[in-house]
Amino acid sequence: MYNIITIHGPVGVGKSTLTNILREKLPTYSYVDRPFIKRGLKPAGRTEALKLSKEATYFLIKELVLLNQNIIVQEVNPESMQRKIGKEFFEEHNYRIIPFFISCSIETAIQRDINRSAKTVGKEGVQKIHTEYVKPMPYELVIDTGEKSIDECISIMISEINKQN
Repeated sequence: MYNIITIHGPVGVGKSTLTNILREKLPTYSYVDRPFIKRGLKPAGRTEALKLSKEATYFLIKELVLLNQNIIVQEVNPESMQRKIGKEFFEEHNYRIIPFFISCSIETAIQRDINRSAKTVGKEGVQKIHTEYVKPMPYELVIDTGEKSIDECISIMISEINKQN
């Protein structure tokens, strides 16, 4: 059985931090970095970059499945991925999806956004994303990075991955 680990959640919750550490702990996993793809496509326009990065990510996931690779993918909703690629496709190729939803309080996310050196979405943007757009699915393991240390979060993730194997 192969794994696809999905990591998603709203802005400022620590997805990239956790993903980078998880990548170090799981060096045999292929990594699909949707945020990186999206940033590279910004000259095409925000709407186009969002759409194209999603399509590119789904394409890469599908090709990696055909190569029998374990995969870590950031900023992809597992339900959307299964709908787009096909739940049956993953079942046929002996894949299980291990979905993580990363969260924290809006206040913590706003402070993290302020502390970033890169361009931020601002307080209103963080609030809107947290309250209107990104919500966990009932089957996702929710990890609150505001209540737990990075090491605790990684430990929970590794434990869940090992439990699935």
